[in-house]
Amino acid sequence: IERLAGEREAVIAAGRTLARLSEDEALIRASFATPADILPFIEGIEGLGRRSGVRTELSIAGGKSDPEEYSLTATGSFRDVMLFFKHLESLPFLIQLSNAELTRFESGRSERTESSLRFTAVIRIVIPREKP
Repeated sequence: IERLAGEREAVIAAGRTLARLSEDEALIRASFATPADILPFIEGIEGLGRRSGVRTELSIAGGKSDPEEYSLTATGSFRDVMLFFKHLESLPFLIQLSNAELTRFESGRSERTESSLRFTAVIRIVIPREKP
């Protein structure tokens, strides 16, 4: 009877651990964008741009063959673009950047010419594959 009681406690403890792991898995999966619901990712990029003070443009780069690949452009002052770039990794999505480029240009709309920076990159959303 003692052995069975010990085994019962072990099964109960394993069940609790499994429940905690399930919650962790749900939290991790929520950090991934899905092709069915890409809107939170787009809103996250746009919101980050507004908070950083840069103008952002996001467009599909991969076409129908790769719907998880986007072209990202952020334009603003050096400080604002660097702030945007720094906080890009804090978005709750797993992404890969490639073909990143920083370009300085002058925008002279008035007598005073301001130096601006443009950050462009190909951004790929990493989507976890289901377990086989």
